Amino acid sequence: APFQPPADLASMPTELRELAARFTEVADANATREMNLGRLIEQRDLLVREIHHRVKNNLQIVTSLLNLQAQRIRNPAARGALFAARERVSALSLLHRHLYLQQDVDAIDFRSFLQELAEQLSAVMEGSGRDRVAIDVQAPTIRLASDQVVPLGLVVTEVVTNAFKHGFADGRGGAIRVVLRILNDQQAELTIANDGYHQPDAELAEEEGGGLGRLLIAGFVQQLDGTMDTSQPGEPYRMTLR
Repeated sequence: APFQPPADLASMPTELRELAARFTEVADANATREMNLGRLIEQRDLLVREIHHRVKNNLQIVTSLLNLQAQRIRNPAARGALFAARERVSALSLLHRHLYLQQDVDAIDFRSFLQELAEQLSAVMEGSGRDRVAIDVQAPTIRLASDQVVPLGLVVTEVVTNAFKHGFADGRGGAIRVVLRILNDQQAELTIANDGYHQPDAELAEEEGGGLGRLLIAGFVQQLDGTMDTSQPGEPYRMTLR
């Protein structure tokens, strides 16, 4: 509450009146500073949201350009590489969209982001993969900072895209499960699993031009200061990130 001088101030000694006047000046100055600070914070949030909006639009343009270029290329390996780059850029665009739409400019609802990311990855799969393979997302409602969401979102993009391309490439149906569990205040666990075919590492590395996806995932895990475990080749695929 703002400082209120005593009602009988006029009858008080001069020293008390001067002291009350000083308190009033300080209180008014603090109130003005708080109001100005509030305006600056509001302006900063608006500016950051506008930046996220523009970045999202620019990334969508890049996604469209990559898609157009990929459609003009006949070499399957080169085309696949461009499509993979497109999905990585699309995941970043989706992140900036969530940062723009939500009130908090520094964090997003990770559950909502995961669900929309899974739908986005399923929608762009070529052929009938999206009709044969379901993506199930299980996650609590939790807000994560953008510097955590970026590597997590890109890990999900790499693993889910790889599952569509390799785990269900023979026409079989199945499901991909993305599960986030909160272990404690400092640690969470992200599990991505599917019941498709898990190719041996050597075969996968050859098809992916040296395993770029695995290198990216390893970098993202390191960025998160986490550890990763995967299932054995030939078993249903499961990747656990803590």
